Amino acid sequence: KLTGRELMVNASGERWIDIPKGYSGLQLYNLRGRLVWSFRGSDVRAVVPVDVEKGILRARFLTEKY
Repeated sequence: KLTGRELMVNASGERWIDIPKGYSGLQLYNLRGRLVWSFRGSDVRAVVPVDVEKGILRARFLTEKY
């Protein structure tokens, strides 16, 4: 089940994800729940490296406390 800080993304097309205001990073998980990539930073756009697993991934946005 997705929460308000999560969304599903298609990681086979564009290789960037915009981070909403109020969040400090994101984590990408595959459909089996394994963490495949994590990003922390104040940038509003995270560029996903090309070697990260492709396909449908779950993006979880992080707040300062995580």
